[in-house]
Amino acid sequence: MKNNLVSILLKILIILALGIGIVIGYVSSSDAPIEPPKVSPITQESPHQVKKITVISGNTFDIELWDDNRRVLGYLDVNTTPDAAQAVVEFLNDSDNPTVTLHQRKEGENGPGWEVTIKVTHNGSSIDLTEWLVHNNLVWK
Repeated sequence: MKNNLVSILLKILIILALGIGIVIGYVSSSDAPIEPPKVSPITQESPHQVKKITVISGNTFDIELWDDNRRVLGYLDVNTTPDAAQAVVEFLNDSDNPTVTLHQRKEGENGPGWEVTIKVTHNGSSIDLTEWLVHNNLVWK
């Protein structure tokens, strides 16, 4: 009987010690400041490989870059016609190897973003999207 009582008390002490250790470990680890991830400055005037482009309008794009999965809002330096968005979606879906060059910060109708140049490979040729829009009469002149 005495051994059972000693065994039970020993188990209770071990459980208490573990519980106190867990609480102390949690409290001391939550006191450490959480630092935000380091984000390197984005490189302007050099092409970036594009992971994904979402067409918002004929001249406005949500662009995800391959380098660091950063998303940028990109604006072409042209005003496009209402039917340009669908034409751009079809053109981009039929193209590959998109790149984007960021030129300068720009305030647009969808918020702050970048004035961009988007280039793709289409039928083996490098095509500038702005030139393609002009050539296909999809911009206001």
